[in-house]
Amino acid sequence: MKDEDIMKKTIKTGCFLGILALSFGLASAASRNYKVVNGPDRFYYGHVSLVDSAEGAGPPVVIRGDGLREEAVVNLPLGPGDTVVTPADARCEVQFDSGTIVRLDHGSSLKIETVMARSLSSFNDISNLFLARGRLFIMYKEYDRAEILQVLLPQAAVRLKHNTVALIGAEPSGLAEVGVEYGRADVMFGPDEASTVKKTLKKGERLDFSAEGRVTAGLLDLSGPFAAWNREMNRDFENIHEGISALPKPVQKLPPSVFYFAQKYGNLNGEWVWNDLYGYVWRPYIDRNIYPWGWQPYFYGHWNYFNGQLFWVPDEPWGWVPYHLGIWQWDKKLGWVWIPGSLFAPAWVDWEFFFGYAGWRPWSMFDWYYGGYGFSYLDDGWYYDWPYQDYPLVPGQPGKVTQPRNIVRKDELKRPSSTTFPVPQELRASLKRVGSALARGDAHLSESAGKVPSSLLLVRKEELNASDLRNRALKFDDVRATAPPPEPNAARQVPKSPVNAGLEAARIYRLSEVMPIRERLRPVVVPGPVPASPPAAAPGPRTVRPPVAGQPSRQALGEGGRVSRRAHLDWNPDIRIAGKLGAHIVYSSRSNEIRCPELKLSSADRSAGRIIPRLTSSGVSYTSTEGSAWAGSGSGSTAGASGSTASAGAAARDRGSSERSGSSSSGGERVKK
Repeated sequence: MKDEDIMKKTIKTGCFLGILALSFGLASAASRNYKVVNGPDRFYYGHVSLVDSAEGAGPPVVIRGDGLREEAVVNLPLGPGDTVVTPADARCEVQFDSGTIVRLDHGSSLKIETVMARSLSSFNDISNLFLARGRLFIMYKEYDRAEILQVLLPQAAVRLKHNTVALIGAEPSGLAEVGVEYGRADVMFGPDEASTVKKTLKKGERLDFSAEGRVTAGLLDLSGPFAAWNREMNRDFENIHEGISALPKPVQKLPPSVFYFAQKYGNLNGEWVWNDLYGYVWRPYIDRNIYPWGWQPYFYGHWNYFNGQLFWVPDEPWGWVPYHLGIWQWDKKLGWVWIPGSLFAPAWVDWEFFFGYAGWRPWSMFDWYYGGYGFSYLDDGWYYDWPYQDYPLVPGQPGKVTQPRNIVRKDELKRPSSTTFPVPQELRASLKRVGSALARGDAHLSESAGKVPSSLLLVRKEELNASDLRNRALKFDDVRATAPPPEPNAARQVPKSPVNAGLEAARIYRLSEVMPIRERLRPVVVPGPVPASPPAAAPGPRTVRPPVAGQPSRQALGEGGRVSRRAHLDWNPDIRIAGKLGAHIVYSSRSNEIRCPELKLSSADRSAGRIIPRLTSSGVSYTSTEGSAWAGSGSGSTAGASGSTASAGAAARDRGSSERSGSSSSGGERVKK
């Protein structure tokens, strides 16, 4: 072969590999989910999406990892460590931000153990749902190809494939059932590790587990009341949501949760509109019968303390994605519009604190430009010092600020930490267009910016955790007249909110005097098994709604105590590798991690630095991001590191030699042996 031919072949091969690498990179980027603002990396939330209870029935509840209990209302955030419990006469639906839907039958208890926790031995991410009792219906959509989602039962472990629909039930007494309506599921069961059985179920197939441990195969039975209820829900779901909407291409590039919302809910509850400054925005349809006093974001709902931050829980049933991914912007012509984004925040709001009041308003494009605003006292009156707002600069003479006090520079756009919220990549072009329009004195945009202060809502600090904020919130104009004048020698301007105003708001929330909607739980003894297939409820009025606020009794909820399961039944590959070393695997819901305490290895270690540790049957091996790999449990030469690994593995085996398979828990952790 001539040198020229060799060169051509090499170039073609190089181009092919380059295209392949680019395609892989694009696929990886497409599968990447949102990032949480000021929160842990690779952390994804779920939420309560529907509550269905008989008239007068007690509502489902959510038990947080720290033991706090609260009513399961629509749009309540959920995360690792949370347990959703339904009473004997109510059902509940949970959605994850991948599009996965889980519905719980009467008398069920489901714990969200982990969501996309990184495996210690592979490149997989483990999502665990532990069904202690009751029945669930699941329509599974994977976050990405790396996800292993399993529904864990006291008797078995069920690993679902992408786009699988399954009906699963379990009881502490030993009864269980696993059926596949569509797709495929792998089931692992058996009394001990030596006699573990793995079976794949396909469409229409089912496994039944008896209280004595017998397992029989059969055909899926969809004649029960729970299956009928799911058919009813899906019939409406398909009729209302399944029509594929024509989505703007920029929206298709956003996280799966945004795409899912836009495709299945967007056209039902609003419309997509093109704006020359902001690009494609979503404008909700507002039913004036529901909001007779007008509508604005972050008004109809309540605050919820979760995961160390304040989450906005909207009353709007469509509100989960628009209130957490993207910002709300007021436009003079369009009204309130949502600009979708790729960064997840518990609430995109700006906090203010004013003489015993806590206040918030929607974060907007203008907040990335303006600095130094707050409350000013001018000529015997308090004012919200905001650019483009009419207020009297001279007694009796109205004036207008025609330029922003501080416009963010282009170089500051590259430093997203310079403001409360970083600028999402997809909004930077829009932000530059907005800046240019403001600089040239665009009257339409200036008037839109002037609307910002009027969206500020204030409540007394002791009422911040109230569930009826719409009845307590006041506008700034309603409270400024009662605020005392500043001290004689005080600064002209009241200091802006604390540097981390969100944390200050969370602190105020936890100190609020209004009766909270959560209470501390005590361990409750299981009152008795709930039938796997409960009889149909007596006919009567039924509502699908966010339940009214209240404190249902534990007896009404039928809450049970901790339910254990056979620890060897787990599709996570870490379990078997750790077992060979005599080590333990711990699922830590509190930090959404998988840990091996004996080898001091956790999921977090696999995301930090240039050296990636991996659990192997010989101990821990370390791989450099540059591609080199060596065995070891510490830094140093290959030989020394290998020796450390052998020691670590032997020590783990020694520690584990006297221990047997089982499971236990402490706080937010479940230990696998």
